[in-house]
Amino acid sequence: MGFQGEGVGRVDDYTLFIEGAIEGEEVKVKAVKTQKIMDLVSY
Repeated sequence: MGFQGEGVGRVDDYTLFIEGAIEGEEVKVKAVKTQKIMDLVSY
């Protein structure tokens, strides 16, 4: 779980912060914004 309560996942070499995801939940996501440091996604 991330600092602000978002779910955290990894795909390839990317760490994804998934707003609204619950720990242990499997979600299908779409990247909506990428940065060199982190990615924000929605599902």
